[in-house]
Amino acid sequence: MKKAHDSSGRFDVLKFYAVHKREFPIHVVLALCFFSTLCSEANMERVFSYTGGVMSAKRASLSAPMLQAMVFLSQNASFFPFSTEELYDKYYDMFS
Repeated sequence: MKKAHDSSGRFDVLKFYAVHKREFPIHVVLALCFFSTLCSEANMERVFSYTGGVMSAKRASLSAPMLQAMVFLSQNASFFPFSTEELYDKYYDMFS
């Protein structure tokens, strides 16, 4: 199995999955989601802005895991084959 190293000789996860994308197609998608970096600060600003809107005075008792799940789902909704409303309805009890 080929390995992938960056210019300094260190192992690079994204290069590894780029080389082995046919062997691990699902892992490639997960690696891109978890190990890639955002291209600009504007993306982070949008996430912080959205989070500030979610964490309002009316939702002050919202748990950290629920807040994290709500922000993650809303910012990545286009990658899921279901709506965020369906997910909230199904898994709400897990976080409350």
